[in-house]
Amino acid sequence: MNITTVGLDLAKNVSHFVGCNQVGKIIKKRMLRRKDILSYFQQLAPCIVGIESCASAHYWAREIEKLGHTVKQISPQYVKAYLRGNKNDYNDGRLKSERVQWKSYQTRQEAQQDILQYITMFYNSIRLHSYLGYQSPNQFENEMRDELKNAA
Repeated sequence: MNITTVGLDLAKNVSHFVGCNQVGKIIKKRMLRRKDILSYFQQLAPCIVGIESCASAHYWAREIEKLGHTVKQISPQYVKAYLRGNKNDYNDGRLKSERVQWKSYQTRQEAQQDILQYITMFYNSIRLHSYLGYQSPNQFENEMRDELKNAA
């Protein structure tokens, strides 16, 4: 079977590669030295590559995309939230190969904008605010609306 998605856990010296097929079964796990990453990706058929957004991720994304692969960067918050089992480099790589199918970002700025939108549009509307008597803005608005109806 062919590798269709790859999770790459980047590190300083040794990165961990996890290749999966269409159904998500791990086909190949491998440790790659920094100097071997590009030559290894040259041998692969074009596939989707998931990497965690970090300082070096942008460099690797550009270089791997030059080889014909589609690279999707994943915000670190999403990587930790969906981790299965114990924390190790292969599990991180496996998660990244799965996570690229869910939600991914082309740039760090895109990830930050999405997270900011989530916080302002969803989280802040349900978060309890001390200024509002430890109620969410939605609860406070509903209570005020009810009080105005009863006063009228």
